[in-house]
Amino acid sequence: MSSLAFSPDGSTLTSADDEGRVFRRPVGPTALVKALCAETGGLTEAQWRVHLPEIGYRETC
Repeated sequence: MSSLAFSPDGSTLTSADDEGRVFRRPVGPTALVKALCAETGGLTEAQWRVHLPEIGYRETC
């Protein structure tokens, strides 16, 4: 059985899968940006040009 729960302050979503593994993810905008930057390092200029060619490059992380 899977389950989901928010922390009392609403800043974290905790989930458990059928194998009993527990995952915690931030859900506020600032925490999400921080987590994404930590995992991906942000977009390079070349990646930005491919995915957002109509918008001038901005550093993402």
